[in-house]
Order: sequence, then C-alpha cells, then structure tokens
Amino acid sequence: MSKPFVKSFSVLMALTLALPVYASPFRVPQSETAAMSLHGLEKVGIDGWTKFLVKGKNAGLSVSELREPIMVALSQAKNEQELFKSIKTIAESAKINSLEDYRDLGVLLLELRQELRQHKGMGLKSRQDSLFLMEMLAEESLHVGSKKFANFPQEISIGGANSTTGKATALRTFQVQTGDVVLSKATGFGSSSFIALTMDHPHIYSHSTPVYVSNQGELLSPEADIEDGVKLRRMAKDYIDGSKTRMYIYRYQGAEGATQNKIEAGAQSLITDMYQRTEGDPFTKAAYKYDFSMTPGEVNSRGMFCSSVAYEMYARAGLTGNKNPYAESVWSPISKSREELLKILNMNTNKVPAPGDLELNPEFRLVGARIDVSKLSQDRVEMAIVDTFLREIANNRETLQRVADVLNSLSSKPIDKEALKKMAASGILPKELADKAAMIDKIPDSINLKQMVFFAFLNEVMTPKLRGALMLQVSALEKTGKIVGPVELRKMARAQGKLMLAELSKLEEKVMATTGVGSCGKVLL
Repeated sequence: MSKPFVKSFSVLMALTLALPVYASPFRVPQSETAAMSLHGLEKVGIDGWTKFLVKGKNAGLSVSELREPIMVALSQAKNEQELFKSIKTIAESAKINSLEDYRDLGVLLLELRQELRQHKGMGLKSRQDSLFLMEMLAEESLHVGSKKFANFPQEISIGGANSTTGKATALRTFQVQTGDVVLSKATGFGSSSFIALTMDHPHIYSHSTPVYVSNQGELLSPEADIEDGVKLRRMAKDYIDGSKTRMYIYRYQGAEGATQNKIEAGAQSLITDMYQRTEGDPFTKAAYKYDFSMTPGEVNSRGMFCSSVAYEMYARAGLTGNKNPYAESVWSPISKSREELLKILNMNTNKVPAPGDLELNPEFRLVGARIDVSKLSQDRVEMAIVDTFLREIANNRETLQRVADVLNSLSSKPIDKEALKKMAASGILPKELADKAAMIDKIPDSINLKQMVFFAFLNEVMTPKLRGALMLQVSALEKTGKIVGPVELRKMARAQGKLMLAELSKLEEKVMATTGVGSCGKVLL
C-alpha cells in the first residue's frame, strides 16, 4: 500500500510497448450476465441515494434535525443493508434543496461516521462495510451538491481532537503531533483504487503514513513509497500542496504523558535507525526497500509497506494490541475474488494491515478529516473502472487466464537496473527511449517486471483511456440534468469493456513479442 508512482512505470511500459507488435487473435468475452454493484455493498441500492439527492425536496426537517434519528439508526442497525434503509428513510423527511442543505448533509454523515466506529452491536465485517457506506453517502451528497451549485465549497473539513500533548505542528487546519497516523487516497491513478478495492471489504484509503514532528517543529514522516522505499519525507508536498482526494488523521487516545513520551521515543528510534542505514541522508536514500509481498512482521528482512511503518513505530514504543494502530485483530483478509490475481503478482499473503484497518481500532480517535470535493467526480469514475476490471477478472476465467498468461511470461526476479543502464549506454534501447534512460534509477529496488507491467497497464493505459471516455459520457449526461450513481457508473464502465479488453490484448501482443527476442527482451523478461 502506498501512494501511486508514475515515472518508473513509464520506463518499463515504454520499453515493453516500443517493441514490435505481433498479430494476435486474442479476444476476451465479457461477463454480460454478472450483476453490477459496489464491492462490499452488493445488497445496498446505493443509486437510490443518488436519485434522491438529485431530485431533492422543498420542505421538511432541517438537516440538523436528522442527527438524533440517524444516531439511533446507527445504534440499532445490524448490518449495512439495515443502515442504508434507515438513513435513506430519515433523510427523505428533510428539506434538501439548497447549497447549505447538501453541504450540511455531507458533513453530518462524515461526523456520524465516527460514531459508527464505536458501534459494538455490529460485527467487525458489517462495521467495515458500513463505514464504507457512510463515506459513500456523505461523498455522494457533496458530489451532487457540487453539480447543482457552481459555488459549492471545493473542500470540506471536519475536526475532532484539537489539543496536543507532544511535539506538534500544523497540517492544513489541524494540529498534529508525533505518532498521529494519516490515511489518504489520491486521484489520478488506477493503482490507488486497486489498493482500496483489493481487500475482502472495501476501503476508502490507499495509503497510510505516521507523523513525526522534529525538534525544530518541522512536519515530517518516515513514509513508505512504492517507488523508492522508506525515506524521511516533508509532508507539505503531498499533504498540503498535493492532490489528496481524502485525508483522515487519527491519534491514539492514550497519547499523553508517559505514553506520548514512549511514542516519541519509538518514533525517534526509527528515525535514528533510518539515519544510520542511509549514512545520514534518509531524505534522499531509502532506509528500507518497499515490501511488494505485503508480508507483515518481516520488516528487517523484506522492508516495509505503508501501514507497516506506523506498526513498526508503535512496536518500537512497546505499544501492542489495540495500542498499536494496526493491531493484528483488525487486519484485513484479501478478497477471495482478488486473491488469484495477487498471487500471480507474487503477493502471497492472505491477510494484511490495510491502511483503513486503523478505523476498526477503537483506541484511535479522529483528529480531523478533509475531502477535496473538486476531485470526487474523477475519483468516482476511477473507482468504477477498477472495480469493474477486478470483477471481470473474478467472474470470467478466460480473462483471468489471459492476464495470467501475460504476466507469467515475465520475470519474478527483481529488475536488473545495472543491465538496463548498460543497454542505455550501448544504444541497445530503442532510440526514442534514450531521454528516459536516466529514469532507470527510479525503478524500485525490489519490484519485478510482472508487477511493473501490471501497474503500468493499470495506471498509464487502462485507467486514463477509460476515464477519458467515461468522463465525456458523464459530462454529457450532466448537461441534461442527470447525475449517475456509483452502480450506473460501473454499468457504463462495463459497456466500455471492449476498449478495456482491447488494451489488454495489445499488452499481451507486445509482451509476447518480446519473449526471448533480442537483447532487450532477454534482460527484461
């Protein structure tokens, strides 16, 4: 789990796609009969919520009057289906027709979502799906409001714990301290949605990183980036100036006094270790490789992935069980429908501390949350594309087999960057790639070619091409006053499936053409 990467993808993708194309009869049939729904919310009619919001209502209760009845519904619901029906029925009694109504409804649902985290009458799995549901209901309210009103706020924030007890500084409008954990998801990359949708129960996050406030008050993080491993990073670039669609900040509720001192000591231990492992330069050199196997508990031997950094920081502080943000009791099982694909990609674990698993830990409370409303349109489309692609792989054995054939023809060994550099220097690389040879150093040390090609296909081919087509369709419909819901978006994505599968076919042709052909093929494959 990590923020998405682009530059190193483009090197290997260009290398693969620049090679000769061999004709191929490959054509994958779609699973036309498969029912469309949201992963994790298969029994919830979520598009009914979108239709209700689009229609609106001119009279009824104020949004603020919905708080108490929704809180009662939260306490009584046994699963996400019951919760959805109750919230929709309650909301239908309210006046929803002004900018303020849509904004306030979204904020109310985001705030009450935190109440759901403490709901002990609901099983862990149902609670996870219900947290996903609450976020979807809130974001749909904000999305529809932004389409109805040109002056709708471009970002929405809610605050939780404001006081700090340790080394602290500002992150946007929030005061954060060492040991806080930031959960986020970016827009613009299929890999972000892939990470969020890979678990047995869906998440709204693709990344997690802990906060470290230096003695000089600088906002830093020992962050695992899929592109270049674990480095000490200045958080302003991605979390203040960057393009996060959503960002949630959580804090251990016992983080004060001696316990906060332990957390800061654990953080300092990790930072000191990073300085030692990089000869004093953890900002530009990776202290640990990125662990593409996503294997928890093997930090020193394999490296780290995003949520395991926070796990390690708290472990060094001696905080175990629910005192650790990623207590083993809340780790997510990998979705059975995604498991085969992940094994092909050499990700063999069946349980992992996913970024959003922290929300199932009752010992961590919200510091604050921010939603970038302007990015919700694109995020909805990207989630629909990736969810549809993963369902096609799960429901259509021929599609899965074709993906397996492409990827299994590639090496599972880490990419030999030194060999690529020699190729660049000797002129073996295609001429049009000469200007990209310097980017070879940015290829992750522990990634293999099949992982690189898959995520390159996801980020640089499939997602942008389908996103462009779907965004045009959505925009045309919005001009007629129609705003499509999440399930309808997935139906539209499936209708674009021929384009998706045509791109997969091209990838197969390119990869198969390189197998054992020429110096480039021998090194890469």
